[in-house]
Amino acid sequence: MKMKNVLQRTMTTLALIVAMMTAAATVQAQNMNRYITLTVQSGQQISLDFKAAASNTPVRIVSGSNTQDIIVGTSWTGFQNYTSDGTTMTVYGNITGFDCHYNQDRLTAIDISNNTELKELNCNGNSISSLDVSKNTKLEKLNCGYSNLTSIDLSKNTKLVYLQLHNNKLSSLDVSNNRKLGQLRCDKNRLTSLDVSKNTELGTLDCRYNKLSSLDVSKNTKLVNLSCSGNNLSSLDVSNNPKLDRLYCYRNSFSTVALDRLYCSLPDHKGSSINDFIIFPAYEDSDPQHAIILASSGKIATDKNWKVWYSSFNASIPTTGTRTCGQLPTLVRYDIRVAGTELSSDNKDAIVNDNFPRLSISRGSITFDHATKTFTLRNLKAEVDEAKFLDFISLEGGYKIHLVGSNQIQVSGNGYSGIELYNNLTITGSSESSLKIESQIPVFVDIQSTLTIKNATVELFSSGNYGITGRYGDDGEKLIIDNSTVKAFGAKGSIANLEDITLKGCHIAAPAGAAIATNGIKGKAVMKNGQVVKEQVVIQPDGTGIDNPLAAALTLYPNPVESILHIEAEGEVRSIRIYNTYGTEVATATATKQIDLSHLPAGVYALRIETERGVATQRVVKK
Repeated sequence: MKMKNVLQRTMTTLALIVAMMTAAATVQAQNMNRYITLTVQSGQQISLDFKAAASNTPVRIVSGSNTQDIIVGTSWTGFQNYTSDGTTMTVYGNITGFDCHYNQDRLTAIDISNNTELKELNCNGNSISSLDVSKNTKLEKLNCGYSNLTSIDLSKNTKLVYLQLHNNKLSSLDVSNNRKLGQLRCDKNRLTSLDVSKNTELGTLDCRYNKLSSLDVSKNTKLVNLSCSGNNLSSLDVSNNPKLDRLYCYRNSFSTVALDRLYCSLPDHKGSSINDFIIFPAYEDSDPQHAIILASSGKIATDKNWKVWYSSFNASIPTTGTRTCGQLPTLVRYDIRVAGTELSSDNKDAIVNDNFPRLSISRGSITFDHATKTFTLRNLKAEVDEAKFLDFISLEGGYKIHLVGSNQIQVSGNGYSGIELYNNLTITGSSESSLKIESQIPVFVDIQSTLTIKNATVELFSSGNYGITGRYGDDGEKLIIDNSTVKAFGAKGSIANLEDITLKGCHIAAPAGAAIATNGIKGKAVMKNGQVVKEQVVIQPDGTGIDNPLAAALTLYPNPVESILHIEAEGEVRSIRIYNTYGTEVATATATKQIDLSHLPAGVYALRIETERGVATQRVVKK
């Protein structure tokens, strides 16, 4: 009996030793050189899931004094909670799939650079503001939606087939190197453009609720499902997408003609045994563009075995149009965007809120004459929502903005210009017309472009950037102000970063002592005491002034003048200042009623005189 007890105790001891050795072997087998690091809130439950390339893969989760060892297989293990002790949690082991989604603000950063074998990552629904995947070249699936990403570099992730980045703050997305992508979801960001021309494997594309003004899917011949609702699209062509069976395109900027053209481009599924091809041009019957959609010729689509439905309740839209594809006019694009929507022959005759939903006109009108390349603003008041008011991306040049009455434009959103030009643009008006623009950058003059303000009154205000600015200041950005009143204010500089600034028949009236000068490598700017002026700059026609009650009482002779200019004025003359067309002071005199201009070259100059009664400016011609 005793012998039997001894044998049992011996076997139990051996079993314990084997178990301990197995546990030790497990710990030793963990790969501590491959890991993922999370930044978390301390004392929180962090929900995680894993999978590995091989069965029985040991994984260790460490956070402060908390350590937990688990075994992971080739399938997802199922979510478990791990308690954080401190602000860091590290996951060690040879895992190839990592899921930490919907930890929300409990998880604020993730570093996967030390697990280069990772193939799947789901970090959806956390407070992540940046994500570096440049070292994870084997990544095939990435889901990081519902986060705070403002940018992401995917250039190294050439094996990606599945990408979801929805509900972030991305203003740009480059997927040109991700040529295996079959599914791309980037909806509800801030994208103004999206190039999918290299993504020929795409079957599903969801880019809803961005700020796209155009979308080219002509290379995506495998596309089955396209969602592009809630953008600024004024046209869409799906004629190269023969497999397409779902198209969500509601709440864009389509005119009736543009919708008919879209119907004509739908693939013809007539005769197919499948009766489930649907286009959704409206979300519901209260959509702002509902009347435009009702007037479209939905029969063009239904004749191809497509349903034309509302998206919210899957019901047919009773369209009334009777056009055929052969009756549609040719589409002409002008390479101009109005409030983020592309201007074309389809919508140029109706620049209204329904066709340009981000324009939000509350008064007056804006029209466009393509023959003369002229926009006419008539007492226009508009509040542009996160888009440029007028974006002249055309390289043709020769465009004009003609002002009638009082025009006010307010642009909301960080980084959006009021007017942006890529060639030559002239703003014209009269003494009774004006234009006021408030935006982050009221006027942006790009390279090799010239803005001329002629016979107009323009007021520009930026609380956080430039009033009028070029791109670099040394690449052909030019500003000409001709017989006009211009008031410009910018917190970074009121008028700056231009290769050339020319004043014709006008001068800098304020601030006193300001002039056009070179600002190092940043080109020319309105400067004072060697610094770019960051208060309101006022430029006025010669013969006028901010405070000019004396102008009529002044007599200048001789004018034109060769040498000595005499001034007749009531009271004491305190100072006389002469400015050239660049606004640069070229002559000055104090406590006198004459000034010597013999050293100046022939031309037109502005005279600014200060007397006991105030300040006045007049025009002087030097022979």
